[in-house]
Amino acid sequence: MFRSRESIDSISSLFHLDKDLDKNVYSLSIGKVRTLSVALAYISNADIVIFDEPTLGLDCRYKKLVARIIRILIEKGSAVVIATHDRDFAKIFKSVYSIDGGVLKKGIGL
Repeated sequence: MFRSRESIDSISSLFHLDKDLDKNVYSLSIGKVRTLSVALAYISNADIVIFDEPTLGLDCRYKKLVARIIRILIEKGSAVVIATHDRDFAKIFKSVYSIDGGVLKKGIGL
């Protein structure tokens, strides 16, 4: 899918990636790579989006951004599945399941 320069600039600004557009992806920090993966999911318009540890390497500001974008994906109609060890991040979502001793449970087991 072709994106106009204006669209790329807008999305990179939304994700605070505007200073990284000319960098090699392998030179980015793990947090920036995670943010980039969320940005790519955002523009994909996929029916199902699966995130594996989306908050790894992110500070509080970026975690809030990722949560906001995930909510937008859900509002746009995407089904979102998140695998995470970040219980605080997981708590902000409506439906949360945990695995405890190999058993799937509704809610976050403590």
